[in-house]
Amino acid sequence: MELSCNIVVAAVRWLWLFFFINATVLMWPVVVTTKVSANATDALALLAFKHQLRSDSLSTWNDSLPFCQWEGITCGRRHSQRVVAMNLTGLQLVGPLSPFIANLTFLRVIDFSRNKLHGQIPPEIGCLFRLRHLYLYENSLWGEIPVNLTRCWRLRTIDFYTNELIGRIPVELGSLSRLSWLRLSSNSLTGSIPTSLGNLSSLTHFSIWGNELGGNIPEELGQIRNLFFFRIAKNKLSGIVPPTLYNLSSIRLFSVTQNQLSGSLPPDLGVTLPNLIHFYGGLNQFTGPIPISLSNASRLERLGLCDNRFTGPIPANLGRLQGLDGLVLQRNLLGSGGEEDMRFLSSLNNCSLLNILVLSNNHLTGALPNSIANLSTTLEHIHLGSNQIFGSIPSGIGNLQNLISLAMDSNFMTGMIPESIGKLNKLQVFNLSYNDFSGEIPASIDNHTQLSALFLGRNNLQGIIPSTLKNCQQLSKLHLAHNNLIGDIPKQIFSIATLRILDLGANSLVGSLPTEVGNSKTIQLLNVSNNKLSCEIPKSLDNCHSLEYLLIEGNFFRGAFPSLSALKGMLRMDISRNNFLGQIPDYLEKLRHLQHLNLSYNDFEGKVPQEGIFKNASAISVIGNKKLCGGKSSTVVARMPQRRW
Repeated sequence: MELSCNIVVAAVRWLWLFFFINATVLMWPVVVTTKVSANATDALALLAFKHQLRSDSLSTWNDSLPFCQWEGITCGRRHSQRVVAMNLTGLQLVGPLSPFIANLTFLRVIDFSRNKLHGQIPPEIGCLFRLRHLYLYENSLWGEIPVNLTRCWRLRTIDFYTNELIGRIPVELGSLSRLSWLRLSSNSLTGSIPTSLGNLSSLTHFSIWGNELGGNIPEELGQIRNLFFFRIAKNKLSGIVPPTLYNLSSIRLFSVTQNQLSGSLPPDLGVTLPNLIHFYGGLNQFTGPIPISLSNASRLERLGLCDNRFTGPIPANLGRLQGLDGLVLQRNLLGSGGEEDMRFLSSLNNCSLLNILVLSNNHLTGALPNSIANLSTTLEHIHLGSNQIFGSIPSGIGNLQNLISLAMDSNFMTGMIPESIGKLNKLQVFNLSYNDFSGEIPASIDNHTQLSALFLGRNNLQGIIPSTLKNCQQLSKLHLAHNNLIGDIPKQIFSIATLRILDLGANSLVGSLPTEVGNSKTIQLLNVSNNKLSCEIPKSLDNCHSLEYLLIEGNFFRGAFPSLSALKGMLRMDISRNNFLGQIPDYLEKLRHLQHLNLSYNDFEGKVPQEGIFKNASAISVIGNKKLCGGKSSTVVARMPQRRW
């Protein structure tokens, strides 16, 4: 290693000698020696570094200025004209790192973060015995982490976040006794976590998330007594979390999300980790109850335990965490099966900073308490879907005026949707589908001018579709299928320029498909199936160039089916069980993306086409059209796959 350092130094000095001779030999006689001044070595090393890169940001690196005044260069005070720091962050540098950086022997800080550097990390950096901080994050560096770095025994920071590094974490890193910051996240590192890292007694920040590391978490990491940031999420780690880690009282952030970890959380977790601020254990295989002791971690702000197998009730004392702003517990087995499951919500009234409450896909039972109206006005997200919640929505829900998303889908809720919903004028996603709500769609829905998704399908809603929905000009998804809605389809809906999905199937709608449907340039799915619609299909439908799914089966549409040849991206078309007549439009043969076509039970006549989708008998159905003849699929029985739109 030392030999390679000497070779680099010698190379730079001979290179400097070459440039020096060529620059002076034509001017006056000089006596040339091979001895080069230390500051000249630094200057030439910087020029060699620049020579490998492409960037307009290093334009000051020329002989018009002393190199100590070059962009991003800092020289020391004690050792005049020696480079001690290179701060070139965010300068759009493109290219590899030059090994000649090893000649900057007084360097203490290297910060090349947020650039476009590629190639390997030069092992010659190990020559920089004074180096304390090495920042190379957010580049495209590849290859393995050089073992030579461990020769820089004064290192306090190693930050290689977001690169393309491979291979193992060097065991030798455990010898860097002064290291306080180790961030190797978002790379492609493999192997296991070295047990030697438990020797890093000065380490406070340890982050290796977003790699492909496997094996168990070494219990030796529990020896790092000053650790306050511990993030090993998104790897392939297995086994249990060593109990020694739960005893590191200094930890503030603890994240083991998205691994294959198992076991349960210790009952005294909130006591042994009293300084905990963020605790993330989601997407693992944890079991058992959520510890009641978590309320003792009085600084806790975020608790994320989604996608596990936690059981039992949600602790009713979480309201003691006055700084709590995020509680994310979806996709577990939480709930006692009794009506008291939802009572813990009342305790959260003390959490004045609560912003996110996500409890969907559990076994929670009971009615929503009226105290939900007293939750923090800072709440932006409430997700309670896919539980066993019954009863009605308390009218006080309108007090939560900063809500952005409200989801209570797939429960057993009843009653009417309260008019107070109209007060939630910041709402963007509103989902009450798969319940038993009745009554009309509230007229106050038109206050939701920021609404992008409205899901009210699979209920018992009555009345008409409010034409005032046109005020929701950000609406992208409108799902009202499987209700008891009556009346016409409001033509005003098609003035919403952002509309992509319109699902009105399985209602009792009458009248025609409005001509204004052609104004929906962005619509991808149009489902008006199983209603009582009639008249002819408007030719303006051909203007819906983004349309991929056209589902109009089970109505009373009549006449010749119009040419929709402009709908090149059509994937699925079902116009069965109507009264269409005439010949099957030949343009259907030319829709090369079409995967499913159902023309059955109409009054089509003539010859069945044989090209395009008609070559695939399993993809089409024309049964029930008695006047058709020929074709490979004239006797195909409709078995079109059912979907929940």
